[in-house]
Amino acid sequence: MGNAPLNQLRIALVVVALAMFWLWSDFAFHYSPTEAPPAHVSIISTGGLLFALVLGSVLSVYLHRYPLRTTQSSQGFQRSQRPALHAGIAFVCVLLISTAFIHLEHHREAAEKQASTIAIAASYADSLSNLIDQSESATTALGYLIQAGKGQITNFEAIANDLLRTTPGITNLQLAPEGVVMQVIPLKGNEKAIGHDLLGDPKRNKEAFDAVKTGQLTLAGPFTLLQGGVAVIARQPVFINDPQGNSTFWGFTSALMLLEPLLERANINDLEAQLYAWTLHRVHPDTGRVDIFASSSAPLTTNAVSHSIVVPNGEWMLSLSPMSGWISFDSLAIDS
Repeated sequence: MGNAPLNQLRIALVVVALAMFWLWSDFAFHYSPTEAPPAHVSIISTGGLLFALVLGSVLSVYLHRYPLRTTQSSQGFQRSQRPALHAGIAFVCVLLISTAFIHLEHHREAAEKQASTIAIAASYADSLSNLIDQSESATTALGYLIQAGKGQITNFEAIANDLLRTTPGITNLQLAPEGVVMQVIPLKGNEKAIGHDLLGDPKRNKEAFDAVKTGQLTLAGPFTLLQGGVAVIARQPVFINDPQGNSTFWGFTSALMLLEPLLERANINDLEAQLYAWTLHRVHPDTGRVDIFASSSAPLTTNAVSHSIVVPNGEWMLSLSPMSGWISFDSLAIDS
């Protein structure tokens, strides 16, 4: 009779120890405040099933080492230790089933948050894309006017001011005959841009040469301007037909967009106030490396979602992730 309470206590201690081991291992395998679940997940992962096997194996070894015995009570009745074993097995089974449902709930929560984040990224990316498209329309319109005027455009200042007033996001408009910037509206604050040879600047001429070669509008940058600030520039190559019908390169019409005001107009800076970390990046055309040219003060967490922004000669990516992670740490702690 003296061995019964001791063996029951041993069974209880083993079950509790294995339960704690299970919960700790499960937490380490599955959850981090900065990690999102993969797109397709099972209720319990392969790692979880392995831990379940470890639990069962250790419990089986223990029971083999300490087999259950019947003991004689003071009243002469036989008393079995099976209730302790049954309680332990029931506890382990309940633990496994509960963990499965917790996994299912947390992955559902993360999947919903991921879906909403993707929708938010798409909305803000489309807003930025629309602003860039409008700037492209302005340069194209100026190009048509130059072609119609056989290389001349009258009242450029008045036309440019109208376009600046009606096209949000554009900071200035430029004319660059033969690739050299000769007119900028507004001129104040942009004086250093006058005389800049777009084709002769080895640091910035790749997009300019691409535009001449393809005859298509290109988006240069982001890069630091001669006059200060970080900007992107939409450049439209303009070709004019001579009397013999030959097409001749006239130069560029350009629309410059300062990056910070552009992001403010697209409300991308508001994402941080909504507790989202974000970055804007591209593959740099010269180095082939990822170039992060704008970001929130808070870093992205792992498994951030991204939405593409197609620009004339490349692609930008807007990446988002919730600052608090994909799974609420508070609910995780309560469930654990």
